[in-house]
Amino acid sequence: MHRPEQGAEGEDGGAGELRNAAPKLLRYRLFHLPARLTRGQRKRWLHLRADWPGTDDLIDTWRAVKALPARC
Repeated sequence: MHRPEQGAEGEDGGAGELRNAAPKLLRYRLFHLPARLTRGQRKRWLHLRADWPGTDDLIDTWRAVKALPARC
């Protein structure tokens, strides 16, 4: 799924409603997000529903995790 870029940190500067959420809430939101995992082209693809309320938060979180520097 392709989403237009909102900038590196999104519209709110990376401070979404889940910024200070407990790990239990984050796990709940992640595991209850409707998605479909498929394989093709030697890759795994995660298809997320665009109309689900937590989709944008998950995408923003994933972008923030990928932006972290790698540990050596």
